[in-house]
Amino acid sequence: MLRFVRSTSVLRLPVILQRTLSESVPAQEVEQELPDNQEVGNTPTRIKVTLPRWSVGPFIGERFENINRIQNETNSHLKISRWGNFFPNSLERVLMIEGKTDDVLNAIYKIYDSFRMVEVPEYVKNPEAANERKKGISLITPLSLAKDFNDFKGKNKSHTTQNFQLDQFYIYEKQKFHDDLKERIIHIRGEEDNVKNAVNFVVQKLSSGPKVDDNLNYRQFYINDEGGSRDE
Repeated sequence: MLRFVRSTSVLRLPVILQRTLSESVPAQEVEQELPDNQEVGNTPTRIKVTLPRWSVGPFIGERFENINRIQNETNSHLKISRWGNFFPNSLERVLMIEGKTDDVLNAIYKIYDSFRMVEVPEYVKNPEAANERKKGISLITPLSLAKDFNDFKGKNKSHTTQNFQLDQFYIYEKQKFHDDLKERIIHIRGEEDNVKNAVNFVVQKLSSGPKVDDNLNYRQFYINDEGGSRDE
């Protein structure tokens, strides 16, 4: 079994993705001591999350008051894709968070807490699925990291699900995407603390590995000029 340190701290986390795509042996049971707080927490980081379109208005708040509050409380910078500009094959807008790793993590936690409090509007066709969506958070990661999680016939993904006791750690990869889109969505769903611990783990991977670009215009990656729907 893999040994995981369950903590919201960014100082000490397990590593199940030590093997690269070029290696053929399974992931090993290994625990890594990360650099100290100054080195890790102060690393500049950029993360993207997605929000279902039905949640964006209530989440943003009147005159962007909720986004401004999160920025001020976490010393991070938030920017959201324009109206109608969704991540391909979804009806979810993209929210980008930039800042130091510790600040970005705190911002993601506050975003997740706020999103969970949003009421599903009556016009949503599948309210049950929308309420399930509220239990999780979707992170956009570089394609290379998504492939790492799916390496070893999905064992890395399964280990992450089991060791953080998640209901779901799912990579949206089977849909048809534009060849130039080098990002994928990882959806993390489960109990609140478990989700946050798993988010912490993924963010550490992004902080020390492949970087997320600052693009928020996804229309260029649409196939047949259409997005798609996952939850409405």
